[in-house]
Amino acid sequence: MTPAKNRGTTGESGGIRRRPGRTNRTQLRLFESAMVIMSEKGPTATTVEEVAAKAGVSKGTVKSTASRALDALQKIMGAQ
Repeated sequence: MTPAKNRGTTGESGGIRRRPGRTNRTQLRLFESAMVIMSEKGPTATTVEEVAAKAGVSKGTVKSTASRALDALQKIMGAQ
């Protein structure tokens, strides 16, 4: 397998396999950053850019993480 550019390793199917430990730490930083900003400004005044800057990640990382979380929630809700 060849390493993918700072994003994990490529699997046999050619897709990117995330590193669970690193992904969990990023998700935790995003969550904590979002909670701090939302507690200060309120949820409707909080922007993706602010959360990304506080967590030290890109806007794309915030959007990708949120998208995966929403997908998982929809799968769980659909299973009931």
